[in-house]
Amino acid sequence: MLNKLKQLIHDGEGLTIEFKRCESELSSSVYETVSSFSNRYGGHILLGVEDDGKVVGVAPGAVDKIKKNFANSLNNPQRFAPTLYLALEEAEINGKTVLWCFVPIDDQSVSLRSKIARELVSNILVHREYTSAYPAKIIIERDRIVTENWSLPRTPGRIDPGSFTPYPKNPLLANFFINIGRADVLGSGVRNLYEFTKLYSGGEPELIDGDVFRTIVPLGLSDIDLSANVSDKEDVSDNLSDNVSDKEDVSDNLSDNVSDKEDVSDNVSDKEDVSDNLSDKTYQRTILAYLEKNGEINAAKAAELIGRTPRTARRVLLQLVDEGVVVATGANRNRVYKSIC
Repeated sequence: MLNKLKQLIHDGEGLTIEFKRCESELSSSVYETVSSFSNRYGGHILLGVEDDGKVVGVAPGAVDKIKKNFANSLNNPQRFAPTLYLALEEAEINGKTVLWCFVPIDDQSVSLRSKIARELVSNILVHREYTSAYPAKIIIERDRIVTENWSLPRTPGRIDPGSFTPYPKNPLLANFFINIGRADVLGSGVRNLYEFTKLYSGGEPELIDGDVFRTIVPLGLSDIDLSANVSDKEDVSDNLSDNVSDKEDVSDNLSDNVSDKEDVSDNVSDKEDVSDNLSDKTYQRTILAYLEKNGEINAAKAAELIGRTPRTARRVLLQLVDEGVVVATGANRNRVYKSIC
């Protein structure tokens, strides 16, 4: 175990590793970390170690008191509910005493579907571009969940979890969600979705960054009735699907409750139906014909060509990018679209 502790210190703090100085007494942050670990993924707590990994040790005369206070506090129902039965272990590293324990996750069952749903909803709320009227969507189908959310992309295209660089779109919201335990560190959402989806369905999610950020999570349930085994404690996506037919958009249900009984999309300035596939195909052909002659186009020119708003033009251009016939270069107002063929 000594080698394991040395390796943990070498690796540094992370989602499941926390260092605390605590030379002579326990700090309140120790209990906060215990609570956080037990409600998330579990983790190791090491006392007598600085944040940067420097081993300062726990004062020898304070070891017994710290161990006793730690065990008593975790077994106190007025402080922890449910109580936790944990004890600090001693280890000597570089001639100094380090106290450590591993905090397991709570006994309560948390389904992978709940974890996937949490990541999807958190992503929509934390990373949305709120200046746009484009409605955020969670579309639940028989074999997949699709989300759409307006975004200001930095590198349009499919996200590779092994090479992407996360950046905060709404830092204040992100910090709030992390503090209440509804989101993890920046960039963890992408990695979590890949990990949880593989475990749940054996497939991989698709995360496509563009003016509309689109996430596609395969469920691997094409031949199974999703409502067959729904229990009272199933995740958000299951509860939503109870009231949605196989091909309905969740936003359709939301619009039913709007006081003026208007469709959510009526708030979009051009008032067109986002799902009007026939019109979109016509717009795509017009844009592709222009690209064949001129080589590139921007959203403003595309809007002029098809006689719609720039927002609609960007949506149609993004569809062409998704279909692999057009590539986007540049960012925001400088973005242009070029034909791949």
